[in-house]
Amino acid sequence: MLCLTLSGCATFVDGVAAVSGRGGEIARADAMPMTRSLAQELAPQQPKPVWQQILPQEAADFAVFIDSERLLVGTVESGSYLGVPDYKEIILYDTKAGQEVWRAGRPKIRNGFYYVLTTEPLLVLEGKTENSSFLLGYDIKTGQRLWEQQRQHLFKSFVEENSLLVAAYVLGEWTVERLSLENGTPIWSQKVATAKGDDNPYKVFLSNRDLLLVSKEVHKLDFGSGASGWSARLPWDNFKILNIYRLSDGYLVSGVEGLALYGDATGELIWSYASEKHPVRLTSLSDGDLYILRTSGALLKGSLLGTEGRSDIECINLKKRKRAWLFALGKEIVSPLVHEGSTLFFTTTDQFVALDAGNGRKLFERKLDKDIVVASPAYAKYLGQPDILRVEGDKIFLARERYGILAFSLPDGKFLWQQPHYLSTLDNFYTANSQYTVFIESLKKYGHLGKDATVGSVPGGMVEYRRSAILQSMQASADNAIARADATRMNPKTSRLGKELASKSKIAAIDSQIIATRMEQSRQAMQAATDLLNAVIDFNAALAGALKQAAEQGLFERLQMQSRGCLAARQGAFLGHYYLWPFRERGRGVTLVDLNTGNRDDLIYAPMVLPVTDFSIDMPTFALSPGQDKLIAFGIPLDQRTYQEYVKWKWLMPRPATLAYDVASLPFNRESQTLKYWEENLKTDLVEWAYRGNAAKVRELIANGVNVNQRKYGVTPLITAIINKHEEVVRLLVANHADVNMENETGAKPLAVAKAVNAPESILNLLVQAGAE
Repeated sequence: MLCLTLSGCATFVDGVAAVSGRGGEIARADAMPMTRSLAQELAPQQPKPVWQQILPQEAADFAVFIDSERLLVGTVESGSYLGVPDYKEIILYDTKAGQEVWRAGRPKIRNGFYYVLTTEPLLVLEGKTENSSFLLGYDIKTGQRLWEQQRQHLFKSFVEENSLLVAAYVLGEWTVERLSLENGTPIWSQKVATAKGDDNPYKVFLSNRDLLLVSKEVHKLDFGSGASGWSARLPWDNFKILNIYRLSDGYLVSGVEGLALYGDATGELIWSYASEKHPVRLTSLSDGDLYILRTSGALLKGSLLGTEGRSDIECINLKKRKRAWLFALGKEIVSPLVHEGSTLFFTTTDQFVALDAGNGRKLFERKLDKDIVVASPAYAKYLGQPDILRVEGDKIFLARERYGILAFSLPDGKFLWQQPHYLSTLDNFYTANSQYTVFIESLKKYGHLGKDATVGSVPGGMVEYRRSAILQSMQASADNAIARADATRMNPKTSRLGKELASKSKIAAIDSQIIATRMEQSRQAMQAATDLLNAVIDFNAALAGALKQAAEQGLFERLQMQSRGCLAARQGAFLGHYYLWPFRERGRGVTLVDLNTGNRDDLIYAPMVLPVTDFSIDMPTFALSPGQDKLIAFGIPLDQRTYQEYVKWKWLMPRPATLAYDVASLPFNRESQTLKYWEENLKTDLVEWAYRGNAAKVRELIANGVNVNQRKYGVTPLITAIINKHEEVVRLLVANHADVNMENETGAKPLAVAKAVNAPESILNLLVQAGAE
């Protein structure tokens, strides 16, 4: 099952009470029998890990290979008293020996996240909260913390020339520092005042020895000394920046309102260009031409089925500073623009399209199947993430978050194969839309958002910029991946393996700098999506004004941390020549698709049972080694003989582990063998078919004498149908005398579960009329 939460997802049920009591060392409930039962059911059909090590905490927030045999992992944990999550130790593993090398602490932060800035010549982490940042330097060999710096309102940080550049903005003044990586002390520090005190930071850009700070103004500093260069106003009062490009004659700033070109030496405004009619969503530079995507649609805030905006792509020749061509489209573009040679690729809801980048003429368009169309990001109820396009050798791949991945040949765009996500007919738990649905339903449940609140009620300007920021971050990811891979292939110092990986994958993590870059791109995408969430549901205001109980606040912090983890998984879905996507069904799993062959494996590596589903943090974190021979995952092992018991939230349960799999041993096939196994072995599993909403199968099993009150994983067919709001199945079960008062594992009755998940009135009435208490 997708959710396998025996109480119907703690976000929807009153799980807060369970984590409000003290954890203690005495178990009041036992999760071991159910965990063992599910693990025993899963283990025979799954490959065994080559090694596993007990994880000291519940989950991992990041996992980064330092080289082919060293893996850096960050751990996270929910408190046993109030369920408040926190970031814990970082661990370095020797992946060849399957052993820990060292552990090191990191400061506790609330409502924030950590990411890796660099791993060479030492490890540098940044921990970011709403108002401050921790900068931490570690000896990568020993784990010893060498230095720590804390900065208030830190906006941007990145590594360059063996130093760390940090920029902060407070009350009309930028503070920019260049720190030594060796000891964290400042090499120089510079303050830059802005003309208006209500200014806000948008972008920090570094090119060669020039450092640009952009908000409502553009400020240029010298990277080497920190000396101020020039300052200039932007041509629009409410300019919202998307990107900055270094040109031969100056700096081009692109934004939602248009373009502005500033001279390199003096900062004079050389040229400006206002967008026509619709706001700019993204810009992309290639061979001296700037491509501008404008759209009036609602890509990232959700839209009604069947309604789309209009898009156009404009090519500006920057040498002549005038339009080269304009391609108008009567529908919305839902992906970044990807350049490969002289071809420009993009997707709409129902098409994969290629244009001649030189003249804007359409080269081909490929119609997408109906099941792919309905999974368009434009049709997401709350939040759709743009499609990802990735060029790999003679193929281009289209990854649609709510469907799966498709492959086309280059340069003709011929369809090759497709692989849907595991159980793609259901809205995968790890999609942005599912995660935001959990947020919104939880806010409604606890009274912090009206039952009828919608995304469309948010002020349009704020959402519009957030959508553009998310799309632009994905465009930057695509552009940077191609540029870095090309540079790697051309570098004579790159090893044979490095060149091979770079040629097969545009985001191959062949050195620490590329790893750090990808982590930074993930951070940008996560931050943009988190900002959008705050705009959509006024999350910060809800917390500040209404969350009175700490346990409730802990629940929302776990959900926010989990959403960031899902967005990071989306950003890093392409690893080497594999595509990875997580799923939940009976256990936690990951689909791997071999991009060379189109074959897949759906690996279930951990059972998913109470209380893990209800009170812990589900972070879909994976790592693939640079040689692409080892896959690392995190969860409760399937091998019961290795279980280490402990008590938390008054439950006796097994500790999770770090699990390493040999990729070569995974059974890749054209069709999912895991799904085939379950299809063949669920002939009498009424709970499963009720969960999937398959009324015909439910009717067949009941007619064949299967117990209508069958219990599995702690739930009944009726409760699992209620959780997923399958009214026809609920009606069938009630009509066939299902017990409408039979409790689930946590003691919740069907009517209580129905109210908790905001089931339709029709389902509530069915239960009440049948005598539900």
